[in-house]
Amino acid sequence: MKKREFFCKSIPLVFLLSLGLSYNVIASKGSGTVNVSRDMHFSLAKAGITRTGRYSDVLVRANSVYPLDGSTDRFRNCRTRLYGNFNLYFSGNDPNYPAGISYYYDGR
Repeated sequence: MKKREFFCKSIPLVFLLSLGLSYNVIASKGSGTVNVSRDMHFSLAKAGITRTGRYSDVLVRANSVYPLDGSTDRFRNCRTRLYGNFNLYFSGNDPNYPAGISYYYDGR
């Protein structure tokens, strides 16, 4: 009987202690577009990407890079940075032309 009483009293305690542990189980996923300036400065695309912590990387994929001024498409790639508290930045690869970038990210 005492074992059963101990077990019944310990369940709420274990539950309360588990609430105190920080688990980040849901990673943010999404997509969007960002316009980057012509002088290759990085532009913020998404701030505060959350992660599960199960992987050592974040998946970021540029689906397309295209000119914004209607000129000939000179873009083959773009530059990507992940700074600070998982803030995602993009930059074009040509200092003379602005670009639009369509992207996808997964905090994993």
